[in-house]
Amino acid sequence: MFSIQMMVQEFLVGRNNLQNDTLTLKQAKKEYLWLHAQNIPGSHVIVESASPSDETIGQAAMLAAYYSKIPSFSNCSCGLCFCFKN
Repeated sequence: MFSIQMMVQEFLVGRNNLQNDTLTLKQAKKEYLWLHAQNIPGSHVIVESASPSDETIGQAAMLAAYYSKIPSFSNCSCGLCFCFKN
């Protein structure tokens, strides 16, 4: 698991299923945004912001695609939602 800072925004990225679960279920606040490549194994990316800009969401989607199992230079759809918790 690691943290990437771009401009003033910080992203948390899990690299395996244990790190993904820790990020999404334990570390992320409920108002943070969560992204993951759709229909393919890959990293969870958490945007540490309650109201990220479109540019920030785009950067997070690129990270989710980059750290997924999708072949290079393929199109990748990313799902996003807020980190709701019970």
